[in-house]
Amino acid sequence: MLSGWWIPAQEEGMIRNSRYTVILSHGYHNVRTLEGIALFDLVKRMSADGYHVLMYDFRHCGFSEGRMSTGGYLERYDLLAAIRYVKKEKHCHHIVLMGWSMGAAVSIMAGAMAKEVRGIIADSPYADLKHYLYENMSRFTKLPSFPFSYLTVGLTKHWLRMNIKEVSPLEAAKQLGKRPLLLIHAEGDEVIPYKDTLTIYEAIKEKGKVDYWVPTVQGHIRAYIHEKKAYEEKVLNFLHHLAYPKRRHCQVKRIVGKY
Repeated sequence: MLSGWWIPAQEEGMIRNSRYTVILSHGYHNVRTLEGIALFDLVKRMSADGYHVLMYDFRHCGFSEGRMSTGGYLERYDLLAAIRYVKKEKHCHHIVLMGWSMGAAVSIMAGAMAKEVRGIIADSPYADLKHYLYENMSRFTKLPSFPFSYLTVGLTKHWLRMNIKEVSPLEAAKQLGKRPLLLIHAEGDEVIPYKDTLTIYEAIKEKGKVDYWVPTVQGHIRAYIHEKKAYEEKVLNFLHHLAYPKRRHCQVKRIVGKY
């Protein structure tokens, strides 16, 4: 069973009705509050601007049950369960997904699987788990990439009984159609290279429905810490465009660091 918090939309301290819910998904071996990031400040802005928010822990994280984390393979179904909860228990059918790191990757994949999702915000996703592990596992294990990364990926597939080829936000993003997607990635991300996000962006045909922002800051999922005001503006602007498409809003500018 998964554990989470429901934060209703509010106005002057009073709960208000809203058609939209934002579901937040954390990263690998993290928790719903995103340790080290003042996520509640962003949640308060969302709630005050008229959006319900669901924060939850993936399996084997925080207060949720589960025996293992799978890097996004089974976590897709955790997010799909959260979507069903919002629809059936909260009677809200306008859903936006937002995630960080693994949670960003899962948001893109689950969003492609759940057609009722209206839009997705992905902060620092990997483009493809198999490729990411081949390219980066040696940084964590301190062992040569060949043959150890390939052996580890092969054994992981056997132990977890998972088809790692399915864990590909890159391929999932191609299935989003005309649904809006906002991609965010710090240029100096030392864990997941920001070029993973650009790879996802470049693979999407409906360019008019996707935008990306690569702030020139350091750290993994640290854009909100270093560029808090700009971050909140871009996220809330994205949500407002979904909720109130006929109103005029400030244009979200694409800002990319040097590459």
